[in-house]
Amino acid sequence: MKITLIKGFLPAPPHEDGVRTMTVKEAVKELLSHRIFSHLFRYQEARLLVSHVRFFSKPLLSGFLLKLFALNNTLFFSPDGTSRRMTWGGLLKKTGRFLVELAQIPLILFRIKRELNRLEAMTDKASNSKVDFSGQPSYLRTDLFFGFRAGGEVGHIAGVLNNLGHFGPAPVFLTSSVIPTTNPEIETIPIEPSAKF
Repeated sequence: MKITLIKGFLPAPPHEDGVRTMTVKEAVKELLSHRIFSHLFRYQEARLLVSHVRFFSKPLLSGFLLKLFALNNTLFFSPDGTSRRMTWGGLLKKTGRFLVELAQIPLILFRIKRELNRLEAMTDKASNSKVDFSGQPSYLRTDLFFGFRAGGEVGHIAGVLNNLGHFGPAPVFLTSSVIPTTNPEIETIPIEPSAKF
């Protein structure tokens, strides 16, 4: 018997005999209600469906969750067919990396503050210049949540992009995830997030 956990808002994969499917939210609920004991190490394979395996850079807790279902045979996979096995050695390595990153938080926050101060100083110098609205606008959307199909954020983005061209040149959309309700004629440039995020 195998189990597939689904992360986020992804649709369930096609039904397979001998495969139980549940969301990560349901699995965590089982864990917190102590019903997890009926699942402990019971499955030959535990896998987690994610939007993009390549961008799933912080799989530590998800890896441990999978190991509760299947002691050895665990993997992450995405709808595009890519997959990555999660071994105990890989999980220990990720635990070490997590501890290092945790220790680096103060330095990262200091660098962010320094960069924001630099950008603010640049903005102050340029505040007297006029804005030229005749150029092609760019809409930048960077997010680490993938697979949204509907909702407030999606509606807002599509509404702005689909109508921005009525006031000047059509926009260029730079995004980390496709928004399905945007006009397909809008130039869209995918941005791949760095693994450090």
